[in-house]
Amino acid sequence: MADAPDSLFEGRTFFDNEEFSSFLRKRQEIGEVWVKDAGGVSIAAANKKIQDPNKHFRTDFVVQYANFKCLHGGKHVPTAKDRNKGSKKFGCPCTLQISANRQENALVVTKYNPEHNHELVSVALEYALAVCAFSTPKIATAH
Repeated sequence: MADAPDSLFEGRTFFDNEEFSSFLRKRQEIGEVWVKDAGGVSIAAANKKIQDPNKHFRTDFVVQYANFKCLHGGKHVPTAKDRNKGSKKFGCPCTLQISANRQENALVVTKYNPEHNHELVSVALEYALAVCAFSTPKIATAH
C-alpha cells in the first residue's frame, strides 16, 4: 500500500533522495520547514567502509542517515556580534531522522517527533508578515 502523499511517520519510505526532497518542499508550504541538523553519514563515506560492493548503498540516496530539525528547533545563543539580533530558534522539539535501508531499497523515516511548540505558518505568509513589518501602511483618509 502506498503512503499518503502528505503523511509523515516512522517507517515512511521514499524511493530516492529527490522524492524525499520534494516531500520536504511540500511540507514547507504548510509551514513545516526542516533544516539538516548535526550528524549523519554520506553514502560515499558509508560505501568506503563496506568492502563487498554487492552490499553498497545506492548512490542516489546521498546519505546513509541524516538528522533534521524544525527551523525553530534549538536555542539561540547570542554572540557579541549578534547580541541584539532576533532569532527564529525557540526550542521546537520536532525532529526527523531518515536512513538508507538496503532491504527495502528506500530511504526510511527511522525517528520522528511530530510535536511543534508553535503554530505552523506557511512560508508565503511568514514572508508577507516580515515584509509588512518593515513598511508602514498608508491609510487613505477622506478630507
